[in-house]
Order: sequence, then structure tokens, then C-alpha cells
Amino acid sequence: MKQKLSFFGFEDEPFRLTPDADFYYPSSTHEKTIKLLNYFLEDGDGFAMLIGAPGTGKTTLLRKFLEGIPENWEFALIVTSMLSPSELMKLILTDLGVNGVSQDLAENLRIFQDYIIELAKNEKKLLLIIDEAQSLPVESLEQIRLLSNIEFKDKKPLQIILSGQPELEKMVESQITQLNHRITVRCYLDHLSRKETEEYIKFRMAKANGHVNIEKRALDRLYKITKGIPRLINSVMKRALVMAYSDTRKSIIKKDIDEAAASLGLKKDNKFLLFLGLGIAFAIIVLVVLVYVLKVKV
Repeated sequence: MKQKLSFFGFEDEPFRLTPDADFYYPSSTHEKTIKLLNYFLEDGDGFAMLIGAPGTGKTTLLRKFLEGIPENWEFALIVTSMLSPSELMKLILTDLGVNGVSQDLAENLRIFQDYIIELAKNEKKLLLIIDEAQSLPVESLEQIRLLSNIEFKDKKPLQIILSGQPELEKMVESQITQLNHRITVRCYLDHLSRKETEEYIKFRMAKANGHVNIEKRALDRLYKITKGIPRLINSVMKRALVMAYSDTRKSIIKKDIDEAAASLGLKKDNKFLLFLGLGIAFAIIVLVVLVYVLKVKV
């Protein structure tokens, strides 16, 4: 909506929902994670695991991290769905730009090994990143583990980062013990703090070469609703700008946040939990009164 953006003076959409390394915000949890991933590259062995709830910015962080990897590294970033081992290997080879990809899993494994060994001969390494890895079936994760067995002159020319939601870690720990033992670095993305949420919003606005004033009550409400999850912040702020624009107002107020959250269905659960809590409390009071009355009668 170009008219909305120009109304606020933005040259770009500040709260886009797609991952974009240019809009990477260096929060404390994100910067700590990038440092751990850089250590993982230098360490040169095993797997790394990146865990974060939906919307915490895993994909954006990975793309920012890849901008700084050394020149002697090649990489493949795979965003998975329910891929079988055969489908996964074809996707990896295609992403690497390898010619002659086969329909046969065994042949593709041979092609991949030859590719890795050739990199090692040229003193290069490959970083394989599997994003949304919790969507993979166990047999595909096991296939990824087997890839890490490739060696050249007693060195590992392949390192692997598995990125996903918390259920990924639970699945690996409970079902793929050998893979779990090979994970040398574990990173956990937390939500933004209240202060970081405010800085995050200002940062993204500045990236879009614009600024909109947001009253304190609106920021407080935004943080309460989104819990500091970047994707939810983007969703609510994008709608809130529409609300302000419809009122030809160049500032965000609490009403804009409330209406934006309601349009996204983010306040329904809060109301449900509130009513549920009140209902439980009322039931407990009634029960206590009944017990007291019965005791008095006795």
C-alpha cells in the first residue's frame, strides 16, 4: 500500500513479514546466538542446533550469519517441509548447483560425497543449514547424521546446523540418540524484552527511512500482546499503521494496537483465559461456601 507508506514518509515497508537480513535487529539473544554459531564454525566439528519459538527470527538470523562466513566456506540453506531422505538429497544438490542430480538416493549420496571431497581438496568446507528441521521425518534427520561421516584426511569438510522449533530438540533427544550426541553447540532464541521491543520498532522504521510516534500506552499494550516475538510485533504494527492511516493520524495510539490485535485474532485467547480464570475462581468460591454451610448444618 504505497499511499500508506508515503503518508508516514516511509520508502519501504518497515514491518514486512518475510525474513530479510537487511532488517536484522541485533538484540542480546540474537547477537549471542551469532557468536555461538561463529564459534561452531571455528571449532570445526559436529552439529549445531538453533532452537526458537515460531516468529523469533531464526531464518533472518541465519541469513545475517551467512553474510559473514569466511570465503573458504560454501553453504546450502534448505527450508524443509516433509521431505523423504531421497527428496532431501535432491534438494541439497540442487541448491548447491550440482549437475547430474539423479532420482536414485544412493547415486545422489555418491555425487554429494564427491562434491564434498573436491571442496576439501581445494581447502574449502561446506556449511549445510536445515531450517524448520522439525518438519523432517526421523529417517531424513538420520540421513543428515550419516552425511556428517564424510571425512578427508581425518578432517570434517562438512558442518551442519539444524534450526527449528522446540519440538525439534525433543524429537532428536528422544528418537535419534546418535545425532543428539554429535550436537556440540546449542543456541536458544528468546523473546525481546520490553526495551528491546521499543528499540526494534524504531530500528525497523529507521531502516525504512521513516518514523512514526508511538505513545507509551500503545507500546505497553503491544508488548503485552506480542510477548516480544518479532513476527507478531511486525504483524500488529503493520495493521496499526493502517488504523492510524485510516484516521489520517501520523501517530500510533493504544486504540490502534487494540484494533490491530483484534483483527489478527490475538486478543481472543487473552479474553478466553480471563473468563476461564474468573469462572474457575467463582467455582472455587461456591465450593468453599457449600463446604462451610454443610459443616455448619452438621
